Order: sequence, then structure tokens, then C-alpha cells
Amino acid sequence: MSGVSCDTLTDDYSLPRFFSQIVSKRIRGVSEAKFYFDKSIANLHSPFCFESMKGCISRLSAAISKKENVMILSDRDADGLCSLSLMNDFLKAKGVRAVLRVSDDDDGRGLNPKIVESAVESSVSLIIMLDCGSTQKEEIAFAMGKGIDVMVLDHHLMRSDSRPNCIVVNPKSSSCNYPFADLSACGVCSKAVWAYEFSQLDDYDRELLFADASLTGEKGSMEIIAMRNFVSGEVVTVHFDSFDNLLKSGFIEGMKGRRLFVLDDNALFRFLSDKLEILSLKSIAGRISNEAASGDLNRLFDKFRNRMMASRPVEVLLWLYKRCYLRLHPSIAGDWLRFLDLAAISAIADMVPMREENLILVKLGLDQLNKRCRKSLLGFLSVKSLCEKRIDENDVAFSIAPAINAPWRMERADVGLQLFSQSDLNIIDIFSREALDLNDKRRSFCRNFMDRIRDDVLNSISESGGNLTCIVSGELPHGLTGLVANALKNEYGIAALTISTKGGAITGSLRLDANAAEALAESSSLLSDFGGHASAAGFRIDSEDKIPSLICNIRKYVAALPKTNVVQSEYDIEVKWQDIPDDVFEQLDMVSPFGIGNELPRIMVSGISPASFDIIKGKERPHLQAALSVRNGFSIQCVFWNKGDMLAQINSYESVDAVAVPRKSFFKGNCKRYFEILEIIGRF
Repeated sequence: MSGVSCDTLTDDYSLPRFFSQIVSKRIRGVSEAKFYFDKSIANLHSPFCFESMKGCISRLSAAISKKENVMILSDRDADGLCSLSLMNDFLKAKGVRAVLRVSDDDDGRGLNPKIVESAVESSVSLIIMLDCGSTQKEEIAFAMGKGIDVMVLDHHLMRSDSRPNCIVVNPKSSSCNYPFADLSACGVCSKAVWAYEFSQLDDYDRELLFADASLTGEKGSMEIIAMRNFVSGEVVTVHFDSFDNLLKSGFIEGMKGRRLFVLDDNALFRFLSDKLEILSLKSIAGRISNEAASGDLNRLFDKFRNRMMASRPVEVLLWLYKRCYLRLHPSIAGDWLRFLDLAAISAIADMVPMREENLILVKLGLDQLNKRCRKSLLGFLSVKSLCEKRIDENDVAFSIAPAINAPWRMERADVGLQLFSQSDLNIIDIFSREALDLNDKRRSFCRNFMDRIRDDVLNSISESGGNLTCIVSGELPHGLTGLVANALKNEYGIAALTISTKGGAITGSLRLDANAAEALAESSSLLSDFGGHASAAGFRIDSEDKIPSLICNIRKYVAALPKTNVVQSEYDIEVKWQDIPDDVFEQLDMVSPFGIGNELPRIMVSGISPASFDIIKGKERPHLQAALSVRNGFSIQCVFWNKGDMLAQINSYESVDAVAVPRKSFFKGNCKRYFEILEIIGRF
């Protein structure tokens, strides 16, 4: 995947070598590197790259100005609830009180006639659908036929035959030019809020120009970029042999009426100053009241002028302008950050690829989450394992997100809705405890269910020729079909299909290393509804008679997939233990947050002396540890859990190499960093 060498990142961009060795394997081009080393909102794509964003904020503006009755309808999972909470907080701050709904358990996800009739009874004039709706053409048409406008903010795969005829903001739309398709639904919502706030500023829909000139006397060239609503165009280069001839060319005449931003006040721009409105970027920085902030910007000028993260000076100028502008307008910077704790939880919970924008949204969102300001999350953050530590992506993935998802998975979606719609801390505490209790019950059920179906799973694998695990159950809660499918896929390493017939309704989930939604599309005649993501999709069936045909079709689809023998690298980076940098953990933090597509780095530490190892006591089995004194005052502890019995074998080697991953442990509020050994290779 990589199109960048480690040397390029270290030599051309002055990035640390250890960091560069890891990141160079994870990016497609130099432009992606900034998402790792500079997690600033200035590096986020403009929301106005979405095809329907202007229509979205126009409709939001009308609803806000007229204080319309609005219904927010979201999916029931963590992404949907976070989206609902974000949009509700935003509208409430604008004086709009919304009716809050989540998808009905009985009638599937998204909009249905029962919800539409409820909206009519509440005199709702706008339904905002979050994390759902992208394929509900007929249902949305029904609502619009009742005189209700509908707007969809979603991230699920879309189908051309069922695209709604309303405002749809979805990065996966085939006609959308948004540069990054893998946002969560809550990430899309956060973009809509940013766009609305920007639309209230004077520079909304105003074209700005940015220019840089190279001169030899009066001869030279000028590079110009136009930008509107933080969306920039291509670089235009103009060559001239004198200032007067540049004027005569008519090019300058076409720039009149627009602001021209420059970094250096050179002879050309002084010559043009009485003909164009020319502004120095450094003068903008001077308007920032905080001297420290201004100092940061001045350092950025020098830093980026020298390092040239962009390919051209004018692109650096544009980037610096965005940074300055965001510092000057809190509504699209600091104030907007308060929504990102929800965006971070949704991205981690929905397992979107941890790449590009998601790295920034999740990093800034985790910073916000650790301020512990959101009432609806306090019950989860106060549990013993989280109350005295900094929350990271692992805590969200394994503690917070499962607790948010548990209510709907255990057929109590009302608990999740109440949790994210209440403001009274006592009521929130009650629903938090109930959600945590449901999560315990969910764990217990899944553990027991997986044990009970073991023989059925093995039989289904045999029947499919080893390509598919398939379970049909009348006791499996509909909300757990996806979790069980994930567990089966992870355990057996093949595609998984789970179907629940509990209570008469028939729903299911498909997980495979291919386009799951496409696989279901080939059986659309058997399904009453379906949708999802590339490797995970869900569906509904209206008759048990259709289940055998669906299973047969999925088996054929999976069997026809090309067989790939993917050999994954055993490690990301090899380093002699003496060469581990003093700031190794700080450099690893630059690579985080970790997740799908940005996994925890596996580090091969080579040349370790067996004398470095000893045994430490464990609860059940002894552990193996090594203390590596890299240099004066700096050492790294390595632990191989439950492998203390390997010490004699290790002592027989001349040296050992260890494949390890970085870990954190917390005790009484203190964080300890260490390497967890995954594998040891002996050298004679």
C-alpha cells in the first residue's frame, strides 16, 4: 500500500526514524503522513466537499430560525446513539427541542409508517435520520407525502435503486466527492454541525485567493490557489517578464473584488497593493489575543516554510491560513471540539478504519472524553477500571462501547435512548447501571450460546465445504446476530452467517472478507431489507421458507470468491535493543489511536542477552520478564505473560529476538509503559 519510503519521511520532513519506519508502511502517499504527526482540525477535510452539505445546512438554518418541530431518528447502536446525542445537543443549544426516537425493534431499522404517524401527531416538519435511511426510498417518500421534510446523515453503503429523494449526506454516495469514505455516522454529523457554524461567519461562500511569488528582479512566476468554504482548487501558475506586462495580461483584473492572502510582502505584492486587497497572513496571526498562540503560529511559519509538508509554498500558505482562521473562530474550533467525544466513541464502536480523518477525530475526541464533561457517559467512566486512568481507544472498544450497545442488543433499546436523552444525573445513573447490567448479561449469554452451538457450527462448515459458518436460532436475540457472526468469523477464519427467528421476526448478519452488502444484493429478492458496510451487513426476511435459499446463495457467493493466501508480516519494524530511542513510547503515541487499518505496531527487538530475563510470580503461572537497560537512565521492561517456564530454554541461546507490542498498565492513577512479548526466537 505504501508509496512513501522511510527515508523520505525522515530526511525530507524531519520526522523521527522509528516513527517513520512504522508509518511509511501504513500510508499511500506523503499527504497521509500529516494525519499521524499533526492531528489538528486544520488537517480535516472541509464538510463542503459533501455533495449535499449546503442543502443540509440551509434546511437546518430554516428549522433553527423558525423553531420548527424536529424529530431526530437514529439507529439503536453506539454510532446511532452518539449521533442522536450530538444532533440533539446542537439543536438544543440553538433553541430547538427535538423529539427523539430510535429504530423500533419490531419494524426494523430506520423509518417506518408507525414512526411517520407519530411525527405527524407531534406536528413534526423535519425528520433528521442518523446512521440510517440511505436505502429507504419508499419510507422517506411516504413521510414526505405527509408534508414532512426528511434529511439523512449516514455512512452505510448506498444502492442506486433505493436512494431517497431527499437531502442525503453520506460519504459513500456514488455521486459524493468527499475525499474520505470511512467516517462513522456520528463523524458525518459532526461535519454537518461544523458546516452550520461556519455558515454563520462572514467568510461563508466567499472565494479567497492565496498567492506565492518567485522573483528575479521583476521577472518571475506567481502561484495562486482559490478557496471557498475551506475547499481549495488547483494551483494556477502565472509567468511574467515584468510587473507591467502582468497587469496588461488581464490576469490581475480577474482577481479584483477578492481577498488575496500572502505570506511574504515582496516587491510584486507591494506593487499590486493599490490594485488588489492584499492581506498578510502574519498580520492575521497578530490578531490572536493569546501571545502564546501567536508564537506557535510564528514557529509554524518557519517550520513549514523549511520542511515543506506540501509540495508548493502556496499550499503551505493555505494550510497556515486555515490554522490561523480556526484560532480566531472558536465556534468551528475549540467550541466544536466538545462534540468529538461522541465522534470518537462512534468510530471505535463501529470499527471504521482508523485512517486519515478518523485518526484526528478519535485523537481529539479521546482528549475531550478525558475531560469527563458529558453527563450521559459519567456512569461508564466511573467504573473501577476507568475512574483513575486516562481513557484510550482500548477502554472505549472493550468497556464503554459494549455498555452503550448492550441495551439494544438485549432488546432494551429504550434504555440507550433514555441514557442519551436525559439531563438529570440521578436518572442517568439509573440507566447507566441498567446498561452495565445488560452488558454483563450479554457477555454471559454469548459465552454460553457459543458453547451450545459448537457442534452445529462444525456441521455447517462441513456442509459448505469449509467456506462458511451458518447458524439459525430461535433463541438468539436479534441484536446479537452481528456479535455472534463476528465471533464465529474470528474463531474459524471463514465467512459467518447468523440468522435469528426469535419472536417470529427474522433478521440476520453476514461477515466476510469481501463486500457483504454486495453478497446480500445478489439475494435481494429473498430479503425484505438489507444494508451495511463492506465486510459486515444485516438483513431482514419476511418468511422462514426463504432461509434455505438464502443460505444456499451465500454459500455459492463465498465459494466463488477468489482464494487469497495473504501472508501478513510478523512485525512492522526491527530494531536492535540498544538502538531503541529514548522517546520510543512518545513516537508510538504519534502513531495512535490504534484500530482496524492502524493496528498496534509489532516490534522485533533483536540481540537480547538471555541474562536479561528472569521470572516473576503470576496468579496461576509464572511470567517471563526482561529489563533492557538501553542507556543511562533509560530502560524498558518486557513481559511474556505465563511463559516463565521458558527461562531454561532461553538460557540455552546465545541471544534472542522478541516480537513485542507496546502496552500500558495503570495502578492508582499511575501509567506504566512496557513491551508485551508475543513471540521469542532463539539464536545460537
